[in-house]
Amino acid sequence: MALSERDLRTLKIGAAVLGVILVGFLLFTFLSPGDEVAQTTPGPHTGQGPTDSLTPSPSIRPTAIFTGRDPFSPPAGLTSSSISTSPSVSGSVTVSVTVSPTGSASPTQPGGGQSTVVGGRTIVILDIFMQGGERMVQVAVNGNVHNVGVGDDFGPGNDYMLQSISGNCATFLYGDEPFTLCVSVQK
Repeated sequence: MALSERDLRTLKIGAAVLGVILVGFLLFTFLSPGDEVAQTTPGPHTGQGPTDSLTPSPSIRPTAIFTGRDPFSPPAGLTSSSISTSPSVSGSVTVSVTVSPTGSASPTQPGGGQSTVVGGRTIVILDIFMQGGERMVQVAVNGNVHNVGVGDDFGPGNDYMLQSISGNCATFLYGDEPFTLCVSVQK
């Protein structure tokens, strides 16, 4: 197989680069100063100069000195006296969260409402609100949330009924047993 002109040019350039690298390596390896060992011919001992018995000098162990700073400490220019961390906020924020938990979690007064155990189930009042001009109650039965109006049945087997709403309190029925739960008024 014959080489094309392009292949020959690539081989010539590669050979030239390889030759330059080889020459540079040889120059730095064999002609570099500093690694030479001075060889002297031993002459007659005149008695002057260093003595034959050398005493070892105490060796000093190098100690690592860390001069960096702690990466978790604040920089020197930022101290607690130069930073003001007390922003002022005015107004109010209302957050409404609907949770649909799985399992049988026992809620303990979410949303600031009262809770009670009726019929072996935990009943928690979450909110009283207006929807379509009608007052509604959001109530949780063993963690399952229901939005009910007056007269509506809810809960497992529709065992519970919302009887009435008065202010921030709602009266429920479990069979013939009435019970009342109130929502805390948030300031």
